[in-house]
Amino acid sequence: MRTADDSNPQPTSLLRDDFPSVDPAAWRREVDRLLKGAPYDKTMVTTLPEGLRVQPLHTAADLADGLWGASLPGRAPFLRGSHPDAVGPVPWLVAQELPTADAGDFNRALLHDLERGQSAINLRLDAAGRHGLDPATALPEQVGTGGTSVAGLDDLRRALADVDLTAAPLLLQAGAATLPLAAMLTALAVENGGSPREWRGAWGCDPVALVSAGDSSVLTVDTMFDHAALLTSWAAESAPSLRTLAVSDAPWHEAGADGVLSLGLMLAGAVGTLREMEARGLAPEACAPRLAFHLSLDTDFFLEIARLRALRVLWSDVLTACGCPGAATAAYIHARTGDRLLSRLDPHSNLLRATTAAMAAVCGGADSLHVTPWDALMPAPGSAGRRLARNLQLILGHECRFGAVVDPAGGSWYVETLTREVGEGAWAVMQRIESVGGLRAALTSGLVQTLVRDAGDRRAARLARAQDARVGVNKFVAASVAEVAATGTDPGWLAERRKQVAPRPAPVDPADPRADAVAQMRSLIAAAGDGASLGALTAALGAHAAVPAAPPWEPLPARRDAEPFEALVARVGRLGRRSPPSARAHCVCLGDAGRTGPRLDFARGSLAAGGFTVTAGVFHQEAASAAAEARAAGAAVVMLVGLDETYPELGAAVAVLLAKGPTPPLLMAAGRPSAATEPLTLAGVTRFLHLGSDLVAELNGVVDALGGES
Repeated sequence: MRTADDSNPQPTSLLRDDFPSVDPAAWRREVDRLLKGAPYDKTMVTTLPEGLRVQPLHTAADLADGLWGASLPGRAPFLRGSHPDAVGPVPWLVAQELPTADAGDFNRALLHDLERGQSAINLRLDAAGRHGLDPATALPEQVGTGGTSVAGLDDLRRALADVDLTAAPLLLQAGAATLPLAAMLTALAVENGGSPREWRGAWGCDPVALVSAGDSSVLTVDTMFDHAALLTSWAAESAPSLRTLAVSDAPWHEAGADGVLSLGLMLAGAVGTLREMEARGLAPEACAPRLAFHLSLDTDFFLEIARLRALRVLWSDVLTACGCPGAATAAYIHARTGDRLLSRLDPHSNLLRATTAAMAAVCGGADSLHVTPWDALMPAPGSAGRRLARNLQLILGHECRFGAVVDPAGGSWYVETLTREVGEGAWAVMQRIESVGGLRAALTSGLVQTLVRDAGDRRAARLARAQDARVGVNKFVAASVAEVAATGTDPGWLAERRKQVAPRPAPVDPADPRADAVAQMRSLIAAAGDGASLGALTAALGAHAAVPAAPPWEPLPARRDAEPFEALVARVGRLGRRSPPSARAHCVCLGDAGRTGPRLDFARGSLAAGGFTVTAGVFHQEAASAAAEARAAGAAVVMLVGLDETYPELGAAVAVLLAKGPTPPLLMAAGRPSAATEPLTLAGVTRFLHLGSDLVAELNGVVDALGGES
């Protein structure tokens, strides 16, 4: 193991030498004895949502040969990372996006954060810019949404004032406007006496991902690939350290794809990009060092580590098959905590999920990382969320020292095995996509949409049944949750922005990827310097191709994990504002407290996840006292909580007493319906909650029964 500090003497013996080795067969015999007849596969083996089976014990014998076998850091196929040595406490780029609509606000935030640990500039345009539109011509809801509004060189001057573009790499997320913005950046560098040859960073656009996410553009997919080829050819001459091609898994990830599926689709997208560039005269060996992967992260710590490691191996294998030299096959991975992890209900819990995902990115060897702030969905995200997201990365490096070790997860036989299984699964997905003609053909036929939609449905079902936990959403919900309003652009700023910024014409010819790239960029740079607007440049560069009225394939809508629960909580909130008792639920505890406690915890947690205010009393042995307590609580929902053996007599008696009252509550019971619960049903209990219940469907049914709005 190599670390950033190898000054300490190496131990003369290993700790493991003090323990006798254990034969796996003997271990298995002991486990079977302790299981006492319970099936080993059902009890000891866990199946992940990706279909992968996690064994309870992994050993060195599980380490595969070939691609997935022993290898060195910095050597192909880069299983253990792209760098041969640990280079410092934070070897990855801290590349936080800055959620500011105004260019001046972006500049102030950037200068502030660069002094406090941020090591890369991450400029993401707003929805208008990513679509290739000016603020004055875009829809109002696109301006300032999801990024910074840039209409021309003046805005770019404000955004990057006093910023040294040679000191920090620049990650550019400009969508359809990537080529025009590259020209503006170059014009700005010329003004300041700099040279693009000194630039580092990733400026690419993934046209297929852009359209698949529902981001309509003034350019066709083919035209955006033309722009990417032109930019790549220009960079080879003028900016050799820039990455100008991008492949993103965001559309599949945010729509609900599991880790293996999204990785396979991403790999298929990368292969498709190589083909698109080859059709425009650029060989794979010219494109390999220009491509950057944009990987979205989830909360399965070990799986996410395996995904990063597997991506490097698979991409190296693809490029080797294309004839690229070994060093050029190292993948550059920009990791980003996925938006589907965010919740409006208990936003501070977003920090827990972001921390897990960020740790996985660091241990998996990401080259750059953005951690979404916990308050990203708040109406006005503040500096506190931005500071915590940035400092989280610094803590992982300087205090946890994850960056001081090359491949921190290496040698964990579970991670090694999982990496191979994830890689083999992703390769199978890619082969299926290739068998129908590639990613664009699979999207046009609807195959990708079907695969992703089915995976998203499975994911939503697991969350609704609490088989997968989301703290603050379906598990360990705060005593009182409240829906947070969606974010939005300040109306005053928006009106002023649309009024002040007018489109400026661009006297440039449409982009030709096979013509002289340097000469075309020279014309673009001159037009940008003369004040041509971003929208005009984008339109002029794609004027040879008419954009179809409808997208070439069905886009994939994003599905945040918390959305079904947020909608349920909102319904309960509206019901409570109309009738406060309707948003209250009371748990009537029956029988033995020691044995029934776990079921009570489940019942309270389930009702709280739906937005109900939950109360509970003492444990009762008599029906009259239990019913009196329930009436005194004044709740529209009463949940009977006891063991199955207490339900036929005590539970049924309580239900009968409550059903006879002047305003009987909606009666529920904790537990699975069975012969023992039939007396409850006869006494008026209408719903049951148990492990495996679809909480979203069941509690929406409760709201329906209480007269809630749809």
